[in-house]
Amino acid sequence: MRNETIIMPLLNSQARIRKFFDYASFIYDLINPHIYTKEMLETLKNEIEGSKILDVGVGTGYTTMEYENTLGVDLSEKMIHKAKAKGYKGSLLVGDVMQQSFEPETFDTIISAGSFYYFSSPLVVLKTFHSWLRDDGIFLCITPNKKILKPLVNVYSKPELEAMFESSNFKLEKIVELGRKSIKYAYLSKARKAKLDVG
Repeated sequence: MRNETIIMPLLNSQARIRKFFDYASFIYDLINPHIYTKEMLETLKNEIEGSKILDVGVGTGYTTMEYENTLGVDLSEKMIHKAKAKGYKGSLLVGDVMQQSFEPETFDTIISAGSFYYFSSPLVVLKTFHSWLRDDGIFLCITPNKKILKPLVNVYSKPELEAMFESSNFKLEKIVELGRKSIKYAYLSKARKAKLDVG
């Protein structure tokens, strides 16, 4: 058997992630729009459905700032403080989203625009999100697609994403490449919780 070295991402624990974003909060709004561009933001926002939204890894509120019926959750208290200071219109919560006890079928849309790839157990996360979505609800997810980022975070290929959504009972509707002009460095995935057949 060939020996292989498995490299764990640097940001592979909640403590490290929280500390990283606490420090990053001071310059985050200067850097983030150059990576998560306005065009990418509008592409994602055009896919949002319904009125009850969960924004996982809300950061400083870039994605869902104007949505009143939204709950934004983030590990970093300093990022949440920034979102509040900017006038975030929804509700905000500091903490681990996976430690929350939301009722089943609570949300119309769950968004993870820059947080899904930090989770160490993505299938568990997807199955949990699936339970929190109402029938026909959607999960929108932006993830990096460049292997150069693997030392920092989990990077999933398109086939890996497809397999994870299938395993967690989502109906994958699309995976599109996003980026700046001709340089595409992220995937936007849209997956739907199929309506129950009560037939």
